[in-house]
Amino acid sequence: MRGPYHLLVLRIALVGCMCATAAATRAFLSRRACVCGVGVLTAGQPNCARAEPTTELYTFDEKSLGIELASVGGLVRVEKVRPGSPAVAKGVAPFSTVLEVNGASTTGFTAEQVQALVRSASRPVTLRLDATSFRAQSAVEQTRLAASALGMQSDRIQIELLTGPQDPQCAYKTRESDVVEVDFSAAVLATGREFDSSEMRSGRPFAFMLGNGDVVRGLELGTLSMCIGEERRVLVPPPLGFGARGSRTYGVPPDAVLEYRVKLLSINMQTDPRTRRVDVDDEQRFSEDSESNVVNAAELEGSPR
Repeated sequence: MRGPYHLLVLRIALVGCMCATAAATRAFLSRRACVCGVGVLTAGQPNCARAEPTTELYTFDEKSLGIELASVGGLVRVEKVRPGSPAVAKGVAPFSTVLEVNGASTTGFTAEQVQALVRSASRPVTLRLDATSFRAQSAVEQTRLAASALGMQSDRIQIELLTGPQDPQCAYKTRESDVVEVDFSAAVLATGREFDSSEMRSGRPFAFMLGNGDVVRGLELGTLSMCIGEERRVLVPPPLGFGARGSRTYGVPPDAVLEYRVKLLSINMQTDPRTRRVDVDDEQRFSEDSESNVVNAAELEGSPR
């Protein structure tokens, strides 16, 4: 349905934004073939064991495992996994159900009771987990669940199309490595205080290359698949903005949600919304002519057509 406001929510799992996070996610998604006997693992053996097709064993020597448990529907499951913890290193599946601690059933236990049992158990301690539901998910959904277990469930950008649904005839949309020109404003959502804009910078359109890290990652993601002339309101969560530290330069406080309003003026120097990517040179970018004027690279003398 067409209208002045059209809400499009993009779910962006924070993978690759931080090396530690990417490594942790890979650990969650690992499906290593572990062949271990039930009991104490000896040096050199894998640290997890697929005991049955639906359950997994994880053995720890550490006092703190780095997991938080929750009672859900009469069961106790792994709700959170702390980044950098032994549980992450060993690939404990998020949202898996705790069945046993050192061979003792946890049936009828609360999350608090199981947590206390794990803390008091002799080391090494072995957890038997039912990870069936997690392992049955697609790779994309496993990535999302892993990010959520690491405390990143809020890492989503929200995009509101202020100019209404995209024109189905739009054949030239932004993608990574494009140079784009935009009019924009940026504000802290909680206070409404504007901290940056193309008007504040120079009064002229602001240009940047998508995927080059020229702007915060949330703004890059919020500008993808955009048509010339389109306007968007983009809400950026802290991990995709200035994070837990905020920005002294812009006066943005820690853990601030950012609000961007963006109008796309050009893609690779093209300003006509009717432009088709197939008709534009693939490598067309901002370039300089012999007199150091910034021009369309395809217009330089001798450029391939």
